[in-house]
Amino acid sequence: MAIETILAQTLQEVSKVPRPAEIEAGIVLAVLGFTMTFVILSILTVSIKLMSVAITKYVKWKESRKKPARAVEAATEVPAAPTPAPVAPATPAAELEIQPEIIAAAIAGVRAYMEEKIGKRRRRERMAPTNYWVLAWRLEAGFNLNDLDYLAWNKSRKPRW
Repeated sequence: MAIETILAQTLQEVSKVPRPAEIEAGIVLAVLGFTMTFVILSILTVSIKLMSVAITKYVKWKESRKKPARAVEAATEVPAAPTPAPVAPATPAAELEIQPEIIAAAIAGVRAYMEEKIGKRRRRERMAPTNYWVLAWRLEAGFNLNDLDYLAWNKSRKPRW
């Protein structure tokens, strides 16, 4: 009961305020709200502009501190270039540690890669054929089956990406 009586007394006191006073208070609050909004937006705008000017001046100052590139003046006396030492003859192909077949395979691989990147060769859409004997050996020898590619031998599964 006590709360109800307090609320009733508060409502009676509020209702005693005359209507012109309510209108005047509303106008004062509206003017105050508009003025504060304008002041806050003005402060933000001015601070952003000042930061922009400060950053521009800092960048110009940094650029002005860089030493300008000076033209290199040619010396009056040019020293003679030293004569190079004789070059040792290249080792014959028979003494190379890398076999010519490996070099040819590397060149062919680089060429195929470059043709694919330039666009002369299309990327293969289908997967390479699977050697099932090697796959069976990997299945038996491997401990982590997640490393294997299941899509090549399990035709019913389609990639989900």
